[in-house]
Amino acid sequence: MARTSDILARSHDTGLDRPEVPELARAVGVTEGFASDRTTLGNDVISLVNVQKRFGDRTVLKEINLNLKKGEFIALLGASGSGKTTLLRILSSLEVATTGSLEVAQNRSVVFQEPRLLPFRRVRSNVLLGLSKTDRNRVDVGAALAEVGLADHINAWPKSLSGGEAQRIALARALVRAPDLLLLDEPFAALDALTRIKMQNLVLKLWEQHKPGVLFITHDVEEAIVLADRVLVLKQGELAVDIELKADRPRDRSSAEFRDIRKILLNHLGVSEDYEFSKG
Repeated sequence: MARTSDILARSHDTGLDRPEVPELARAVGVTEGFASDRTTLGNDVISLVNVQKRFGDRTVLKEINLNLKKGEFIALLGASGSGKTTLLRILSSLEVATTGSLEVAQNRSVVFQEPRLLPFRRVRSNVLLGLSKTDRNRVDVGAALAEVGLADHINAWPKSLSGGEAQRIALARALVRAPDLLLLDEPFAALDALTRIKMQNLVLKLWEQHKPGVLFITHDVEEAIVLADRVLVLKQGELAVDIELKADRPRDRSSAEFRDIRKILLNHLGVSEDYEFSKG
């Protein structure tokens, strides 16, 4: 499989100016076309039954069973190496499951940890990446950028953007297609704490407006509790925990319920909040 960096470099070297090229679109996490042009799975946007993934003799994912409905927000936690990103790559068709049955909405978008903006294209062109000429004429890029607070950056170059701004452009690109399924792979991991909180609030606002099904991968337990309807924990390739969160949003991080859920999740991740200080 070609690396993302190779695909982007090749598109630049050849003077590619056809945003509908499938390989390039997949590399940055978008499908071609609009939700209205594609079939769906009914109310489920993800349906996995006994999905496994092996690399040689090593089993990374074991008997994964998961259903995610359109309009539902699921956060997936797990330690490094637990299989989170492998699962997302399968869902985004960047990897193939070894065994099992899976159905995933075709009209899906992915936002990665890095924004994956093409440095040789302005913001407007980055948002439209992957759309045919006809579809590009149907999109109001200014409105999409206004939703993420960057309407005045439509002609900016990616190098002029901050990390938070670049990730907001990636969100606009993902949502302009009105996807049934939005996959987010630790999209705020590289951002500072204050920008991260702003981005969490933005994702919730956009989710409430567009109502895609969301699978949000994160290492941050508090982020998962703030955002999700359900929080799953992936341990050694298996879904070990599935907690439904019923508290209304916005959620109070200082509440007893929030602290209790955080403690349960941290325990499943092998982290204790009970510190012992050595004497002397």
